Amino acid sequence: MGTDTRHSEADLAMSLLKTDLILQENVFYIEDGLPTKEHADPWGKVQVFHEQSGWQTFPLKRVKELATHGYYAWTFTPEPPPPSPPKS
Repeated sequence: MGTDTRHSEADLAMSLLKTDLILQENVFYIEDGLPTKEHADPWGKVQVFHEQSGWQTFPLKRVKELATHGYYAWTFTPEPPPPSPPKS
């Protein structure tokens, strides 16, 4: 009979979540580098995170200032949805 490793792998994953901060893909700390115009959407905006207010969309030029007000992470804005279907 083989050893069931599912529980030990799950326990390891849970302990890592408790001790190490794991960022989601495409989420970046402002202190590690500001976003550039290549990161902004066609309107020059990115999303910035604050513990109390969550994700908000701001112009790229405001990110450095927002970091002094408790915003600490940034990410890309989502792609716009496709056009709505024609109404019948």
